[in-house]
Amino acid sequence: QILYLWLTMEETIRNLQQIAENRSGTFPQITFSILSNYKFAIPNREILKKLEYILTPFLDKQYELESQNQKLRDLRDTLLPKLLSGEIEIPDDMEV
Repeated sequence: QILYLWLTMEETIRNLQQIAENRSGTFPQITFSILSNYKFAIPNREILKKLEYILTPFLDKQYELESQNQKLRDLRDTLLPKLLSGEIEIPDDMEV
């Protein structure tokens, strides 16, 4: 999880994007050799377990919220065209 968090940090993504765009070639890319140049300190097992204990509830909540957001996007994408076309109507007495 720690490595995932580091790789998905805004600063890391920005740095990797810059490296990929500066690389010569047909399209921007990140290779394993580029990633192997990054230094990443891994804490000892005890500290890692404590950190995981602290972070797990936050990561679980983030996953839950992302799942809810996806469901809401799907619902919007299903209902909005029907509302705009008049296929579904909202009663006048209903507050929006």
